[in-house]
Amino acid sequence: MQILQSFFSDPLFNFIFVVLIFAIIFNIWELEKRKKLWQSIMESHQFTQSVNDKGKVNKNSIQGLYNHYQITLSETSMPIRRNGKNKTNFFTSASTVIKVEIKNPENCQMVLSRNIPRYGNRPASIPTGDEEIDEIFIVSGEPQDFALKIINHPKVRPLLMNLSQGSQIVVEGNEIIYDQTGRITNAEKVNFIFDFLCQMANVIKS
Repeated sequence: MQILQSFFSDPLFNFIFVVLIFAIIFNIWELEKRKKLWQSIMESHQFTQSVNDKGKVNKNSIQGLYNHYQITLSETSMPIRRNGKNKTNFFTSASTVIKVEIKNPENCQMVLSRNIPRYGNRPASIPTGDEEIDEIFIVSGEPQDFALKIINHPKVRPLLMNLSQGSQIVVEGNEIIYDQTGRITNAEKVNFIFDFLCQMANVIKS
């Protein structure tokens, strides 16, 4: 009993306890918002719950056609990687991953990251010819012309600044993959990312 009293009389312990309770409540509230958003997407875009290779429904993933592209929207508890380090959201371990199926016969590759300086030393980046882009984004690609073609396209360039800090887009194989820490619970943001990735897919196809 005395041990408990000593804990609760410690200001640091009380602060940590309050933050922990808040994080739990916030996480539950966000999860409910995400569930409602996904239900809305399933109803408005005819998405369905994803099914794994064994035929089991994945409650943390939905998929469907959007602007003629197959899209999978998933939530994972796995941290995302940035500059060789694991990154998670402060209040939840959830990360959001969106995948778009494309045709990439030449297996061109690209990584586009919205830079956050606190993530460490800035990696090398392909100069895009736009100082604003070069300051905020880290771009790599193979071949480099492939990445520059996408970044500088008139239907892609104006939308770049709307990407969330810390988000990353990877073109690899026959997929465009978007990921970020935390849950996305805003319908406008999901629709923006869907539209942006489909616009990238159109540029790759052209």
